[in-house]
Amino acid sequence: MVLRLEDSDTAKWFSDKVGETAIRVVNVSNSTNTTTEAHAFEFSGSQSRSIQLEKVPLIPVKLLHSLPNLQYFMRISGGAVYQGRIPIIEG
Repeated sequence: MVLRLEDSDTAKWFSDKVGETAIRVVNVSNSTNTTTEAHAFEFSGSQSRSIQLEKVPLIPVKLLHSLPNLQYFMRISGGAVYQGRIPIIEG
């Protein structure tokens, strides 16, 4: 279980310990072209889209450095990862 960490080595260790996840990255490209200047309405266009999977840390080190007060990440045996907040109980 880790709260906000200031130590970069510990944050890197925990981030590595929880592993990676895959995200989809969508790249969109558009282009237009006129064939002649005499006919302004004669043009062609194209659009291409590609989707790639990219591996990223499940919990980035930067996030571990900026957790709000009393919020935590926890990894339990079996590899399950949880995010939570410690409640403030007033009497």
